[in-house]
Amino acid sequence: MNVEHAPPVIQTLAFKTLAAGFPHIARRIALFWGHAELVAYLRELQGSHGELWRDRFTPEVLSAIAELEIAHDRAFPHLAHVDTDFWDTF
Repeated sequence: MNVEHAPPVIQTLAFKTLAAGFPHIARRIALFWGHAELVAYLRELQGSHGELWRDRFTPEVLSAIAELEIAHDRAFPHLAHVDTDFWDTF
């Protein structure tokens, strides 16, 4: 990863925790930081499509992924995923 163009998130404890055990996932997060693709990827890692990953993640790594999602939502609120309740559509 080119540190010169890396997002500031790589300096966070959450990112370092994830990178220690899953460097390929950390690289993808750094690459897609600030893009809609990251929102979908983080949700996949935590959601129903990420069941395989959840079985392999420690609680610390799961917490780090959640922290990274929160940080991304704060930095890029226009990209944040918004859960909609079916009943709110009426």
